[in-house]
Amino acid sequence: SPCSREMLDWPLELVDIFILNETEGQFISGAQEPEEMLERLSEKFPRAAVVLTLGSQGSMYRRGMERYSVPAEKVEAVDTTAAGDTYTGYFLSGLLGGKDVRSSMELATRAAAITVSRPGAAGSIPLAKEVENW
Repeated sequence: SPCSREMLDWPLELVDIFILNETEGQFISGAQEPEEMLERLSEKFPRAAVVLTLGSQGSMYRRGMERYSVPAEKVEAVDTTAAGDTYTGYFLSGLLGGKDVRSSMELATRAAAITVSRPGAAGSIPLAKEVENW
């Protein structure tokens, strides 16, 4: 993040997991709607998993025929700074910790919800215990 024209010249076919917000998904796929973004990205990068974060609309995942959608947690957003970074970190932490994709998405969603309910960047990111108990 953010996407740039130069990035399109990189060997993106080597990427294992794309974690993109809606703007990045639009830029890389050329599509406007989330379902179409996932479709085009999956066609373009068939070996990759694609996670599309959609803010208050939750997140979506696709890898081949495997698909998941996780709704956002309902919170009062104070500051969205660090929400994407929090989601990415908790999603990858979940996967690397042995959780399945959907559970990792749910973990990341809870963590991002806590983050946006607080002001600031790094200081707004919750510790793992807080996310587990939320």
